[in-house]
Amino acid sequence: MANKFRDRRNYLASAEYFIDKLHNINDAGLNVALVSENATADGAVFVVHHGLTPRSAGEIITVKVSALDGGGTGVSIVSRCVLRAQFIDFGKNRANAAAVFNYLERSIHAAPDGDC
Repeated sequence: MANKFRDRRNYLASAEYFIDKLHNINDAGLNVALVSENATADGAVFVVHHGLTPRSAGEIITVKVSALDGGGTGVSIVSRCVLRAQFIDFGKNRANAAAVFNYLERSIHAAPDGDC
């Protein structure tokens, strides 16, 4: 329950598919706001802000999407408290990462064949 949580998952879907989904994260019902996007050589890095809640003063969620050698896509998520002095996050950062992964995975399962 530190002030940061990190997780990574690999998928068979293309990096472009995840990048497109992350462009629409504001409409996903996660109560987050897309702050920035930076292209990388093999994908993109998104920075998302989750606002003030009773459990925290907000979190910064960094999502890195990168194409894997041999096909597929790696998605890394780091969620950290906005206030670095906040030592305990009460599970909020883990919940943020799980919510973003759930959104991305729900999107994969809902895609018509061949779209990812």
